[in-house]
Amino acid sequence: MVGHVCKDWHTSNRLIRSNFTTKSGKFDCKPHRFLFLGIFCSSPQHFHRHTQFRLLTFRLEERSESVIDNLVGDCMGLTENSRLLADEPEKMLEGLRVMQWNVLADGLAQSGDFDRVEKKFLEWNHRAPLLLGRILKDDPHVICLQELNHFDDFFLPELKRHGYVGEYWQKPCSAAQKFESPADGCAIFYKSSRLQLLKSDTIQYEDPKGKKLNQGGLTCRFRDIDADQDFVLVNTHLKAKRGHYNEKLRVLETRQIIQRLEDVAQGSLVASILCGDLNADPFSNTYSILHENFASVYSLICVCDPPHRVNELEVMELCDFVENGGAQAEPMYTTWKIRGKEGEVKRTIDYIWYNVQNNLVPCRRWPLPSETAIGADALPSAVFPSDHLPLMCEFKWKDCIGKESVKVPLVL
Repeated sequence: MVGHVCKDWHTSNRLIRSNFTTKSGKFDCKPHRFLFLGIFCSSPQHFHRHTQFRLLTFRLEERSESVIDNLVGDCMGLTENSRLLADEPEKMLEGLRVMQWNVLADGLAQSGDFDRVEKKFLEWNHRAPLLLGRILKDDPHVICLQELNHFDDFFLPELKRHGYVGEYWQKPCSAAQKFESPADGCAIFYKSSRLQLLKSDTIQYEDPKGKKLNQGGLTCRFRDIDADQDFVLVNTHLKAKRGHYNEKLRVLETRQIIQRLEDVAQGSLVASILCGDLNADPFSNTYSILHENFASVYSLICVCDPPHRVNELEVMELCDFVENGGAQAEPMYTTWKIRGKEGEVKRTIDYIWYNVQNNLVPCRRWPLPSETAIGADALPSAVFPSDHLPLMCEFKWKDCIGKESVKVPLVL
């Protein structure tokens, strides 16, 4: 990919200072001119030592503008169908942002024994705008929510105003109904300007005898319009509570998720993402089964030293050389609550998984707040509307890497 021509000598000095030095290691500040032509073979988020490129460099002493222009034209012939990007910059392919969040069902919030939280902060009219505000602030292309029980009368109409379309699966028997609140379930919202829904289906898990369980979720196959690529997305909420029996059910449900993913893929190597509240910690059998073919986004370790971070939010840039850290690399918690009878519970049970064998890979992930930021009374609170934290990741398509390449300057 060929970059644009820059004829400002001060800009030129800055751009080539790191590439042209004397034998003593000092930059040669004499008024020489250089032609710097780079052709990238990868699409790095940052210019670092792993970047692969071919470089042609010419030192130009007393050359006329016409000679320089002819030389640039000759160099352009080195790349097939190349052109000057200064005339028409190439459109950058935006990453695909995915959000995962258990939003704490209305009814379960007020009856959840959160005795350290003022009751007014547990009411729906306080929590609803905070939930919506966080979603709109992060601006995901696709949203996976669990324990959602105001689909038709809040989330769908509000998110529709911002370009989202939604799919919903309601639990057959919801604990929220015991407290005169709507039944909760799982929802997937997506921006129709970026994603086209090809197929949608619900899943309700079964026990070994074929009896329907109360847990389930949604499976959707999308076409990423900008990238012209397909992927499958699963949103699920597995069996709650600890114990050997409940873990056996979660393992059973997990195997049924994997089977459903294979069915939706229809034998093709389509990329897949799995989001959900799995109610299983990183050292559980449920986690181990998923880890055989999937990687958890929040367990990835950036091996660059120091790890890449950008902007004041410390959103982590995941370069092409991240490692899968597994269970030990997961965050300390994705849910942290203090209940009157149960006491303090701090666990990692929420995840964004992706199939490592396919071409949709994470490139950024959003940080989780520290204990200090949350406060000693844990979740939920006046500013945190759920007892779970939202997870957020941006994915990129490896097949579309050329559309998001860094532009290399031609410096004269």
